[in-house]
Amino acid sequence: AYCKYLVQGMTTLYDFCSAVFCQQKLSYSLRCDSQATEQYLSGAQVDNEFLFIGNVFYCSGSFAKLRAKQLSQWIADSGTGASNPTVIDMADVAFEQLAKLKLGKRYLYSHNYCSCEHSIVVENVQRYHPSLPRDPNSYPYPTFQRRLKRYKCGICELVSARYTCYNNPISPEGLGLYCDRCVRSLLYTNSSNLNSFGRKAALKLFPYFHQ
Repeated sequence: AYCKYLVQGMTTLYDFCSAVFCQQKLSYSLRCDSQATEQYLSGAQVDNEFLFIGNVFYCSGSFAKLRAKQLSQWIADSGTGASNPTVIDMADVAFEQLAKLKLGKRYLYSHNYCSCEHSIVVENVQRYHPSLPRDPNSYPYPTFQRRLKRYKCGICELVSARYTCYNNPISPEGLGLYCDRCVRSLLYTNSSNLNSFGRKAALKLFPYFHQ
């Protein structure tokens, strides 16, 4: 999704990457068995991503240490022409330390172990204005995010969908978007155990993130 953020000079790259919204960042599967419980993520998880700026990989600490081989493979596959890049922990670097950032130039942000890539562009640099938040913890401060398209539950058609359901035998396409109440009515008894239909059907549930 297209988003805009304001950052301060003291804002770290780690904090910036934590704020960037992407549906793939938040996707995870829910097991459809007797142990299934509702799980919700509290925020983006920064443990497998990097920013590539000026032949330098700014990575999360664990990713920088454990994925050097994968970063090298990414360079070979991307055709960037980078050679002997430096790898730095993004938590140790603030924007004010990036002296070579250029306005309007595209930089790369990648996450999900190099499977999802975004372009990062610095549009302008300005002095602090009193109308902006004073609290440093408010940054990165979102100024724009594309409006999401919301789909209603395919059963009740009243509430916004919260789950994507695959291999659903009651749906002609085998795929459905359902709200929390209808999913529980379809799969669970009042005691939160799977009903007979839920036990027999090889259903797969995933959180649905509006497009």
